[in-house]
Amino acid sequence: MAHHLQPTPPTSLPSLREEALRIVRSMLEAAGFAPEEIVFEEENLPHPVVAVHMSQAKMLIGPRGEHLKAFNALVRAVLERRFGREGRRVFVDVNRYHHQHLESLKAKVRIVAERVRSFSVEAELAPMGSYERMIIHAMFAQDPDITTESRGEGRARHVVLIPRNKQRFAPWESTLRNQA
Repeated sequence: MAHHLQPTPPTSLPSLREEALRIVRSMLEAAGFAPEEIVFEEENLPHPVVAVHMSQAKMLIGPRGEHLKAFNALVRAVLERRFGREGRRVFVDVNRYHHQHLESLKAKVRIVAERVRSFSVEAELAPMGSYERMIIHAMFAQDPDITTESRGEGRARHVVLIPRNKQRFAPWESTLRNQA
């Protein structure tokens, strides 16, 4: 009677959640920061977020979030080596700075979108990082009136809001054409 052994799944390998929390905590502590709370959030979000709460947030965030962007690049690079594309999707937010920044950006973009709808003209947004561009593209993915496209190179890369039913002529020109 032969017994077939089933391979056991490796239990010693940490999950993406565990590894992301460990890496963020160790990198922050190595840099001299004392995080008060670090949690992994993924429900109802487009990507997993490591949410950090700490009193020294201003130093880590930096001017216009530049330090936080750099920290995210490091964390994501480490996680990508370990977990592939899935690791690249993890995002670190400190004291909800990035969340608040994105909400403010979305509010501004909604105002621009109303102008695009009203006047049927393209609108170029200010240059932004790839993550912000992805959020803007996602905002309009199902929009019946507006589509988006990224234009430019490097730091000048930006999103353009484009009306789906862009008129070939201004409304008064079509009236003039019909009278001729």
